[in-house]
Amino acid sequence: MTIWRSANLKNWTRLSDFGPKNATGGAWECPDLFPLAIDGDPTNVKWVMLVSLNPGGIAGGSGTQYFVGDFDGTTFTSDGPASYEPPAGTVLQDFEAGYAGWSPTGTAFGSAPVAGTFPGQQTVTGFQGSHLVNSFIDGDNAQGELTSPAFTVNARHLNFLVGGGRHPAVPGATQGDPGGTPFADFENLDPGTHLPTGWKATGDFVGFGATPSGLPNHQGQNVLDTCVVPDKCDSAVGTFESPDFTVTQKFVNLLVAGGTHPLAASAPTVVELVVEGQVVGSVTGNNSGEMDWRNIDASSVVGKQAHLVVRDDRSSGDWGHLMVDDIRFGATAAGPRDTQTTVNLVVDGKVVRSETGGDSESLDWASWDLADLQGTSAQIRVVDHNSGGWGHILADQFTLAAAPAKSSTTRASWVDFGRDNYAGVTFNGLPQDQRISISWMNNWQYAGDVPTDPWRGQMTMPRQLSLVSTPDGPRLSQSPVTGIDNLLVNRSKQQVKARGVAAGEAPTGRSAELARVEVRVALGSASEAGVVLRRSADGAVGTKVGVRHDGTLIVDRTKSGNVAFNPLFASLEKAPVTVANGEVTFTAYLDRSSVEVLAQAGQVSITDLIYPPASATGVGTYVVGGTAKAIDIKITPMTP
Repeated sequence: MTIWRSANLKNWTRLSDFGPKNATGGAWECPDLFPLAIDGDPTNVKWVMLVSLNPGGIAGGSGTQYFVGDFDGTTFTSDGPASYEPPAGTVLQDFEAGYAGWSPTGTAFGSAPVAGTFPGQQTVTGFQGSHLVNSFIDGDNAQGELTSPAFTVNARHLNFLVGGGRHPAVPGATQGDPGGTPFADFENLDPGTHLPTGWKATGDFVGFGATPSGLPNHQGQNVLDTCVVPDKCDSAVGTFESPDFTVTQKFVNLLVAGGTHPLAASAPTVVELVVEGQVVGSVTGNNSGEMDWRNIDASSVVGKQAHLVVRDDRSSGDWGHLMVDDIRFGATAAGPRDTQTTVNLVVDGKVVRSETGGDSESLDWASWDLADLQGTSAQIRVVDHNSGGWGHILADQFTLAAAPAKSSTTRASWVDFGRDNYAGVTFNGLPQDQRISISWMNNWQYAGDVPTDPWRGQMTMPRQLSLVSTPDGPRLSQSPVTGIDNLLVNRSKQQVKARGVAAGEAPTGRSAELARVEVRVALGSASEAGVVLRRSADGAVGTKVGVRHDGTLIVDRTKSGNVAFNPLFASLEKAPVTVANGEVTFTAYLDRSSVEVLAQAGQVSITDLIYPPASATGVGTYVVGGTAKAIDIKITPMTP
């Protein structure tokens, strides 16, 4: 981050640089720098720097961290130590004396650890000592595994440094050919339509068809690509439709790449299985140019007539096209290709913990809690099964320790722990030197797919920022601006005082659509308890806001309504809070398509978009793992 000065907004002088520090998993942008008095004391002023980054947010994708420090008019210096020291422990391997009993297979890991950076590789940083594991031995081409000797788990945590590609292990992934009966490989084409016999095109695709391709992992020479219309690519819309066929196998397996815009999105890019005019299954792309296996479950329509539709309804935005190849019918589902770059803990031949890199050549700390594995025999396995972009893994300094190491993301201070509070800015010149922040309520992981039209996301409610003293130093606190209170309809207030709440979910008989919902949870013997907002009558839809006994505030939107428009949307957000005498209080500001939760005197915030049906306005309670002593709810409606 660079600080500049100008007297005329034309000529600028570079004053200083700040960072990188704390969360660095994405591009830094939308900075803000301003003074705040600690606890309102004008004689004790600190400066706050907001830095948004994408990706690399605490909940995934977009997020905003903050730093507290001093600014002398030229240079911002943040509080806290300049470097991080992880907990001490027993070092299993630091790779300073070779692999020392670790066994490499394949070609990715060579015969010995690497002294830093390979030729052609971006500079590798963050490792300790002079050597590390680095599978960039042949660029991203090489694949292989590196396995440790067995060791006994005798400490609570295994800490280690990891970097390289972000390619997690995917359940059911395979590296082999799925087999099956070929249906369309797009190699033998009708010279008039450029499509297999019987296929037809509609919309912008009339007159166009399969074309030669160099996409990674495709089969043969040709691919059916909706980015085929000259000068239109992402803006072209239409379909390619197969001839009818009798469904004889349980699965339609096919290679797919291109945009991730599922059928529930406002403008999907999908392959549909259509029977009697109804779509019985579909798949979408992977926001990538690398083709991967996908499958459509056809087991419910075996014996019926069907056809396939390659649909591209997206006329704008990134990855507004789809690529398809090698359609087959099979008795088993084709799993996605195994492209993991991971560090795994293996017990009894099974992977019980896994971590991947962050698409970065800078290693960062990761930690596994091994409380349930004490006394067991385990191995560490470093895996590189990827030859695409960021197809390598970095690892170093495996250490058994009593306490967890913290990643730079975890060590950062976050304005918000949710998915949808990004690029917030404040305003100068407000009365009483107020510092008001407004942020974009969306996330670049799915911003182009949210099921709204014509707008994409909205803004958070305006929040007044302050600095408060804590045992860990000054921390940012947020509260709604006073104008929010003017929207409250106090005469329509509803209350619930639930006692001895058993495990499970239950309606309260109350409702809330636009409201301030104040909650007190006394956990009792429960491991987790809270409220369910925008709940449907049958309980199938609802957003959980609650607290766990370990001091975790959660917002669970996995069943919040329409979550299928992007695979990254359904999520559970977590934030640290203090459980005092078994109790936690929080306030949720509920809108038709969002929830903004504040806890711990505004020091903790979780903001998430939600898309429930209009009829889902109920409020419920939920309890996990015991009986909650009390759940008190105060609902104050707000005017639109």
